Amino acid sequence: MLKFFMKNMIVVGGLVSLMSCGRENDRIEPVISPLPIDSVTMLSPITELINADELIKDSVWKDGINHTVQIKIGPKFVLHSLSKEKIFPGAIVSNSKLLAIEWQNNYFEYQPVVLSIADIGSEEFNPSYENFISVINYYKAKNTKPFISASIDGEGRAFSTYSDLVLVNGYKKQPVENWLTINNRQSKRRKTGIVYLFKTVDCSVSIGVPRKGQLIDKEKYAQQIEADTLSYVNQIDIGKRGVLTFMCDAAYDVAQAIIVKLRKGESLSLEEQKVLQDGEIGYFLQGYQDAKIPTTNNAEIVKEVYNTIRTTTSLGDPIAFFVRGVKDLSPYKGVAQIDIIRQ
Repeated sequence: MLKFFMKNMIVVGGLVSLMSCGRENDRIEPVISPLPIDSVTMLSPITELINADELIKDSVWKDGINHTVQIKIGPKFVLHSLSKEKIFPGAIVSNSKLLAIEWQNNYFEYQPVVLSIADIGSEEFNPSYENFISVINYYKAKNTKPFISASIDGEGRAFSTYSDLVLVNGYKKQPVENWLTINNRQSKRRKTGIVYLFKTVDCSVSIGVPRKGQLIDKEKYAQQIEADTLSYVNQIDIGKRGVLTFMCDAAYDVAQAIIVKLRKGESLSLEEQKVLQDGEIGYFLQGYQDAKIPTTNNAEIVKEVYNTIRTTTSLGDPIAFFVRGVKDLSPYKGVAQIDIIRQ
């Protein structure tokens, strides 16, 4: 198994067309054949956990440590916090600000659309954040259909520092500490890190083609539409996402076995108990209503995370969104260039 550098990593990213890196002379640029990101597992210390649709290129700098990767992105993006990002079906964003999620919600006058919630219902919708919240709350209160979260990652993936996880939570490059709760965190380097990812989509909320063929008035906003620099949210997935991490000083297969036993409800040996107790457990849960995770006991944290994932039957939260071009309504496709600097 490929071993990762045990050093910290800084990530700086942006759209390739809008970013000049200024360090081309310091790089070697081997081109890697495009692969679905699921096939890139263990390909390199840098690309193993990048959350992307497809890897285009992994450029290694002359120092042999730092990298620049180019990845295809879109039309799907992780939605971290609906209340902070205020995304709604029909919300419009400039392509240059898509990764930063800087919306232009108040600038446009929208055409009414039909909002459809898969397997639940549909209704006429005037695009706005407030109207979307009202619709979601209405269906959450009304819905009686059980939503079973059964997407459990049994294999796990290797990582060496928490910085390696910086893109696991999407292209909005938040420090891991901002979203991952870590118990018994220590400053010393660990021999093994393993991460498990969970996701379930309960239903999707989408909008159809607007009545006049455009979400905004073609004549009033002709200049912006013709420039083809605007995208809009045409679908939002409602469901659940989770991350579970384990860092310890044992071998990878030992760490894997410990988590598998806890997931299955099996007893640990005294040696395994010590490895778990001395290790670091991290977790992140989104959309699991009323989850009550212990904060101090590693074994109980793991057990309760899996119990929550298995038993939660309520409708989750918005966890992802899809964008299309305003001009031709085609799915958004772009390229992100990301400098990954290990210190």
